[in-house]
Amino acid sequence: MTAFTHDLKSTSRSIVRCALAIFALCAPARAQQTPAQQPPARPRLQIKQEEMCCFSMHFVAPEYPREARLKHIQGEAKLDMVVSPPQGNIVTDLHAVSGDPLLVAAAMKAASQWTFQMTYGGVSGPGPAPDLEIPLTFTFVIDEPPKPAWIHLTDGRAIRADEVREYEDRLEYISNGQSHRIAPERVSKIDGCRRFSLALTKPVEDGDCTGVVGGGPHFTIHAIPLFPADYKSADGDSVGPPAPGSGMLCVIALPQEGRTSYFASVPFDPATLMFRVDGGEKIPWPQKPGYKVEGLDLEKRHLVALYSKGKIFQSFRFSFKAEQATELCLLFDGYGGPDLRRMSRICGCK
Repeated sequence: MTAFTHDLKSTSRSIVRCALAIFALCAPARAQQTPAQQPPARPRLQIKQEEMCCFSMHFVAPEYPREARLKHIQGEAKLDMVVSPPQGNIVTDLHAVSGDPLLVAAAMKAASQWTFQMTYGGVSGPGPAPDLEIPLTFTFVIDEPPKPAWIHLTDGRAIRADEVREYEDRLEYISNGQSHRIAPERVSKIDGCRRFSLALTKPVEDGDCTGVVGGGPHFTIHAIPLFPADYKSADGDSVGPPAPGSGMLCVIALPQEGRTSYFASVPFDPATLMFRVDGGEKIPWPQKPGYKVEGLDLEKRHLVALYSKGKIFQSFRFSFKAEQATELCLLFDGYGGPDLRRMSRICGCK
């Protein structure tokens, strides 16, 4: 009985050791099988934002934030976007990379609403269609209003304006010499076209624009400046933007050759060359780019004086009415007298 019991115990211990050995051998195998049972990672294909013109998609354009326009904030907003074909061609991942928070938020809000009907699925070979990873760059730009401008109203009408400025609480414009004011909520957009036609269609009326409509989304967002309802300095004087109907004088940068020249028989020092308009302060002659003097009365005659070493050596008077323009350029090249001309790109004032 004792021998039998001893054999039974030995046999039991052997069985336990075998079981443990089998478990030890099988456990790693099961652990190695676990990762293989996970679904494979989805392939990704990175494309450029310019290639999105090939897609059929629902595009929502970013809106220029009013607060950014008020603060004159411009620049780029960079995002990373992932679009997944198996999940209905929707945006599955979108995060900011860089940019001003106001501009980034506007870009994120718009891009999160995009949907796609056509993708690059299959171009990477057999297997599932890849997710699309798309780096995006939106550029926000504040431009001066076009002249003339077309104010598009929410009721479908368009108003031609010779000049326009937008404030927080109103929009002011001049049309046919008369000043007008309109509530901002009545305006849908402001641009240089009354209506847009295809490239092969000739303009038939004032304000018609022609061109080719590109496919895909647009990545440059334009807006005109937005000004506070009123500007007040410490002494109570208005220091806001010039009112519609005022004139602008662009003082062109002194040419390189003019910086060592002399005006006629009267010598001047280019390093101390300055100018003054009416009773304003003396301003150093611009080097590059031009300098804008705004808010000048269109009706009165203005006095412009040129200084060298603190002394006047040339002066003249002009009026916008006589020149039949609201924007003029003042050129002084060192060889002749000051020259007034109508505004053009060569003037260098943006």
